[in-house]
Amino acid sequence: MGSSRVQSLSDAFAGSGNLADLVALCPHCGSKTAFQLIVRGVGGALLHPDDGQEIKHIVTARCRGCRCLVVGAVRDGPTLGVLLWPTESWPDRAPSDLEPDVRKTYDEARAVLCSSPMAAAVLARRCLQQVIRLKLGITKDRLFDEIEEALKRDELTKPTREALHHVREIGNWGAHPVLDQSRALIDVERPEAEYTLRTLELLFHDLYVVPAEAEAMNALIKQKKTGTESPEGT
Repeated sequence: MGSSRVQSLSDAFAGSGNLADLVALCPHCGSKTAFQLIVRGVGGALLHPDDGQEIKHIVTARCRGCRCLVVGAVRDGPTLGVLLWPTESWPDRAPSDLEPDVRKTYDEARAVLCSSPMAAAVLARRCLQQVIRLKLGITKDRLFDEIEEALKRDELTKPTREALHHVREIGNWGAHPVLDQSRALIDVERPEAEYTLRTLELLFHDLYVVPAEAEAMNALIKQKKTGTESPEGT
């Protein structure tokens, strides 16, 4: 969860204005990849009439992993590249056995991250609450208090507990107007929303993935002890 993680394609393209061999996260498959430039077309139109910045090129590239196409516009200005298609969303990193209501909230949070980080953070916090209640059996009036109880549970690793502690602070920004030292309002922006989603995924790992792996290993050990494993060991 450090600062060295790979950028999303939209962020990397915005800073470089070049899709050829650009290394970023594919908006289709979510993997780290270098993009293969396919077509560089002519520009001349205005992407946003209000800012007056003319498009230099329309470019199409392909993910070298999943082979899916992306389309962007290259222009002059502080934002050199603008991803036009597909609309980017947070990669799906959830386990397959999520409950339907948890899956729905997680997918909604991923889908709105680019258009509304505040909404994504609120939905991700709601999903955190669903998981804490379902998997840890903790129910309080406020998510703040539910996280406080969750921090005491041995099922959670130290990185997950530390991340949840940070999410409590971020949540206060989203739920209530908070002033910084300069008396300016603090908004929940994309970095905080992304951190909340990554924290949610840590919770998924501790409460879904790890127990499932332990159960599978217990079954394998029991099978070997009773001598019922197949000749191939499967």
